[in-house]
Amino acid sequence: MSMEPDGASAETATEAREPQAPPFELPEYQRAFITFTRQAIEGLSSAKDPILAKMRRRSRPQRSYVGRNSMPEGEVHEAAPMPVKSEFSLTATEMLDGDPTLLAGKLVDLAEGYLASLMPQVFAAIAAATEAAGTTINAGGQPFSADLFIGMLEKLELEFDDAGQINLDIVTGPGMSVPTYSEDDQRRIGEVIERKRQEFVAKRRRRQLPQHPLRG
Repeated sequence: MSMEPDGASAETATEAREPQAPPFELPEYQRAFITFTRQAIEGLSSAKDPILAKMRRRSRPQRSYVGRNSMPEGEVHEAAPMPVKSEFSLTATEMLDGDPTLLAGKLVDLAEGYLASLMPQVFAAIAAATEAAGTTINAGGQPFSADLFIGMLEKLELEFDDAGQINLDIVTGPGMSVPTYSEDDQRRIGEVIERKRQEFVAKRRRRQLPQHPLRG
């Protein structure tokens, strides 16, 4: 016959059964190595990929966020999560040797694996979001031209900094090049950008306009 212990006794028994840390384990060393590795991967991957370097880092990288974009018609486009996987290992002998060159090489390989896993998902997410927003232009196999570029600008909501400079980065695929624009092409592009600049300034002024005290 057995008897169930009361709450206090059960809690004490559970605490007694918890595994004890090894006598010479230094968890602060493990945390320091994890932090160092994460920062090294972020730095190396940003140095290897200029697009990733322009993306803002989250203040809490250990959390997972799902992106949501509100479309002009009112519906919400929700991006799929991006699972990223990259692995590396160190043998006991390698750790005891303490060769920094070996560790640096493994971190570079880890960063390359990180990019190979992450960036295709980033471009796929951008393609899905632009398709949902209706800002995708299908060139139908035509070469990139000023007309296509102007059509793209017309569909975009451009942003400008405080000095009025446009914030726009163009990413092209392998084998694709931006053509040389004629003076007329440059004039047309400049007119579209200037109109977008005026629209951006007007919207910002409306957002900053204080509400009248007599307005309901």
